[in-house]
Amino acid sequence: LADGGVLLGASPELLIRKQGGEIHTNPLAGSARRQDDARQDRHGSERLMRSTKDKYEHKLVIDDIRRRLAPLCASLSVPSGPSLLSTGTMWHLSTRIRGELLNPALNVMQLACLLHPTPALCGFPTESARQLIADLEPHDRGLFSGIVGWCDANGDGE
Repeated sequence: LADGGVLLGASPELLIRKQGGEIHTNPLAGSARRQDDARQDRHGSERLMRSTKDKYEHKLVIDDIRRRLAPLCASLSVPSGPSLLSTGTMWHLSTRIRGELLNPALNVMQLACLLHPTPALCGFPTESARQLIADLEPHDRGLFSGIVGWCDANGDGE
């Protein structure tokens, strides 16, 4: 940060994991706050699973990831719809995607750069959304989001 501060973040989302020729991604798009009352919490999760808006936005993210990864994969398994993922404070629409790379020599950093930013982060279509953000905001966002992970000498990591 410009003033020397520290910026930390955490997300249950998995942008990409690569192990040998196998890849996994678990995009999240569509969220609802958890409730202290168990009945209200269950209703909140059910509302999220029925939400036309949230399911549409989630589908945009999944379709974009599929479009980017499919040409690189011998197989790509994408569930037909999202499931619920819960944390201590939030419900998320989640889709666990698995693929087998055509070229296992691709490293996880190449794959992360291909996927980042997803439409959940930047908007869709991504390049148009990026330009619109730059045109409309009176300041440069600078580092507004990023990914943290690791890559070993074989190109595996997350």
